[in-house]
Amino acid sequence: MSGNLISPCSFWLPERSSVGSGWAQHAPFAFWLIDAYRPKTIVELGTHKGYSFAAFCQTVKKLNIDTQCFAVDTWQGDEHAGRYSDEVYDELKEYIDSRYSGFSHMIRSTFDDALPSFADGSIDLLHIDGRHYFEDVSHDFQSWIPKLKPNAVVLFHDTNVHERGFGVHKLWAEMVQKYPHFEFLHGNGLGVLGMGNEFPPAVRDLFDAASSPAADVIRDSYSRLGAAASDHFEMTVVTVAEAKAQRLEILLQEASKRAAEGGEREAHAARVIETLTARADAAEHALRVVQGSIAVQNRIPIARRRYAISPRRKSAPLDNAISLAGAHGVAPASSCYAAWWPV
Repeated sequence: MSGNLISPCSFWLPERSSVGSGWAQHAPFAFWLIDAYRPKTIVELGTHKGYSFAAFCQTVKKLNIDTQCFAVDTWQGDEHAGRYSDEVYDELKEYIDSRYSGFSHMIRSTFDDALPSFADGSIDLLHIDGRHYFEDVSHDFQSWIPKLKPNAVVLFHDTNVHERGFGVHKLWAEMVQKYPHFEFLHGNGLGVLGMGNEFPPAVRDLFDAASSPAADVIRDSYSRLGAAASDHFEMTVVTVAEAKAQRLEILLQEASKRAAEGGEREAHAARVIETLTARADAAEHALRVVQGSIAVQNRIPIARRRYAISPRRKSAPLDNAISLAGAHGVAPASSCYAAWWPV
């Protein structure tokens, strides 16, 4: 196998998570292809969640090459991709615009409606990944041929899927009879088709290897690299999930602790309320006793309450005064005595 068919780019990891997508396994080859081919214009027909498109954009940015990238899709889904809401489009647009706004473009339309947006002979790299019935993929390919440069490269995803009515493998079988080509079998299959004969040396070597023993070595190499890229994200997802689970466990423990503390506080508060209630009851009882005493006092005549004679409060000087008055013939009546002797 030529050393040109593996480059440092082949070992990059895609920045956009592509768990659950067959395209995750083709990212290493996409990195290599854009580096080796250096296309000026890349167009993708059928983008969905944007794993492949993001890989193209990542390479363009990282290599700092003068390339414009276009993604064409209705972002409504189909029989093969399934139907989905606008959230898919909105999330992808935010992702792409925040990273690659200077050279990336998302065209929300059917493939046919997008044709006038591109001049004939203007596209270097075309990726076809729309609805996969034979009639559809054949129509897409034939419709976009005029837009391709004489030595353009066309990628067909899902060339190795033979179920659910997929017909890409049928079209691919026809195309390999006419054009330079190479096919990867992993990741649902990826067909690489050359529309001319003048390609950069590395791309030419790839097409030449299709009919040589080196083909299996190339496939195995990129299958392993693709698996590593896919495993990277699966491991990342697992790691993130485990971290979230651990965090959730910590939060649950904290919540349980706070609940226990809250229970203790509630019990303490209940005890305080019970004590205060008892004190309030006692105060209320004491008040009723005082009120009862006052009521009794109110029924005693004022003279008796205010001027009752109290032997404890008589004094010796007063006794002397009474005796002296008696000596002078003044009889101190008890009423006079009581009248000015306050209690």
